[in-house]
Amino acid sequence: PYLPFGITFTVTNIPGDKTYIEQMFPYMVRTVKTVGPNVRILSTGKKVIHDIYVRWFEAISQTITEPSYRTVFVFALDGRVVIGCLTCPSRLKKRYQPVMEEMLESLQIPQELAKEDGENE
Repeated sequence: PYLPFGITFTVTNIPGDKTYIEQMFPYMVRTVKTVGPNVRILSTGKKVIHDIYVRWFEAISQTITEPSYRTVFVFALDGRVVIGCLTCPSRLKKRYQPVMEEMLESLQIPQELAKEDGENE
């Protein structure tokens, strides 16, 4: 059966750390609000999850077929900025919001894998 849920991760070439993420996050949220189709930011936050500093926001935005609910999060990995997004149709927000929160809380990246990944470029 079809599961109306999406997850994406983008490891960027942008050098970053906690300070950089703090500086860029307000611009990121503002850009999403201005450029996106009918975007409504529901909440923003920051926390340390398993020694990883994470900034996130929740939003509802219009897609081609229907509004979508998403949690977008940003963190630094091996000196680079990583952007993640969890998405579902907004009509399923109540069902998937706790799942998304749990997924974000379980974010763990073993340091050995992070270093190996960066060395293989």
